[in-house]
Amino acid sequence: MINHQTRNVHLVFPVTNQQLLDIEEYRQGHDLQLELHIRGFLPYSFKAADSREMFRIPASTWQNELQNLGTSFGFALSIPLQGPSGARQEAAEYLQQARRLLYDGEPDKAIGSARQAMERTLAVADWPVITKADNLQERSQTQRWRAIYKAAYDQASGAEHADEITKDFEYSRTEAEALIGIAASLLRVVSAPGL
Repeated sequence: MINHQTRNVHLVFPVTNQQLLDIEEYRQGHDLQLELHIRGFLPYSFKAADSREMFRIPASTWQNELQNLGTSFGFALSIPLQGPSGARQEAAEYLQQARRLLYDGEPDKAIGSARQAMERTLAVADWPVITKADNLQERSQTQRWRAIYKAAYDQASGAEHADEITKDFEYSRTEAEALIGIAASLLRVVSAPGL
């Protein structure tokens, strides 16, 4: 008679940032389906046992797990937003909302939330006003940050489709990722010590 013993094994598979990005690109806001292939061997035997197990993780559960990753935000670049308060906190919340909307397949709405984050960022930034008459080569460092902000904000404003020019604008997921990334980066700049 063979004595069968059952033993629980806890398997952990680290996921890199790039792998997480690839999963999100594949998932496109839907449930996540994983397949685990297990092959077991007996000592001193050529016999093997194979098993394939399928796991489906509902989109809402996966989204909650992503939110539990902490206060870092990023696509290819992790942009930590530690301990923000006031307008910084509001900007971080809009960025989290933008990320959720992007995961749910809503790039225009995600861009709208990124635009709201940019507005909060400008409220705490110490960037001087710039004009079209400025000599671009003579702009200071802070004026150049303001120019980056303005260009990104203008692009994000097209997602509102509020006027004759922007009514036909269509944004891809990649464009939404870029604008959310820019918004998060600008918040990082103004959240640096001393600002």
